[in-house]
Amino acid sequence: MKKPNHSRKSFWRCALLIMPLGLGMLAAASLPPGLSSYDSNKDGVLNLDEAKAAASAMFDKLDTDHDGTLTLMELKGRVSETEFSAADRKGDKKLTKEEYLDLVAKAFKAGDVDNDDVLDAGDLKSKPGQAFLKLVM
Repeated sequence: MKKPNHSRKSFWRCALLIMPLGLGMLAAASLPPGLSSYDSNKDGVLNLDEAKAAASAMFDKLDTDHDGTLTLMELKGRVSETEFSAADRKGDKKLTKEEYLDLVAKAFKAGDVDNDDVLDAGDLKSKPGQAFLKLVM
């Protein structure tokens, strides 16, 4: 009588348990390093709330005069004059954080090329995804 090979079964059980962890780590690694820290649930993609957290931090970094607004000059080429004017609801040639986050939300939606409500590495490689990255990195 042949003795059952439990080590082979144990190997496959272990592999099946570990594989999802490895795939999750690969997915998380697919986000640019500057964004992975905003992936709060560590699923390897950015949802809108995570994107807005990244954008809020970028707003604070770009607001060099600390007046709570961004001028076209402070944005350093991240948006065109047309995009800036469209986002500037007050018409005061400044973007409040709210206006900036609305601009980011619009860029997020455009960058979500597969319409799954998250941005993944594939979305971020697209032209709209690259425009989104300019606003948050």
